[in-house]
Amino acid sequence: MTPLWVSLAELREYERRRMSGNFTLADDNEAYDDSILPLLTIAHDLYIYYVPVIICLGTLLNLFITLVLLKTRLRKRFHSHIVAAIAICDIGFLVALLFIWIKDQ
Repeated sequence: MTPLWVSLAELREYERRRMSGNFTLADDNEAYDDSILPLLTIAHDLYIYYVPVIICLGTLLNLFITLVLLKTRLRKRFHSHIVAAIAICDIGFLVALLFIWIKDQ
């Protein structure tokens, strides 16, 4: 049974291996058995390929929603401004999330 805590030296060694460029997916899965490795591979592939697609689509659709709500007759409605403000905040969050994703790559 593995302990619930790790030493500072173990964390530094983990970070050194991860930042060295020689870090593989198998290095991160030492505590797991072989049955979970395919699931971790699928999760890793989803993170690499589908997260940026979802971020880009969300940003573009929120931009479209903002333009529709503020450039058409809907701009005369009070709730359109609230929904447009929420869409603009969502764009900011998705852009920040994209920067975090890029940093991890």
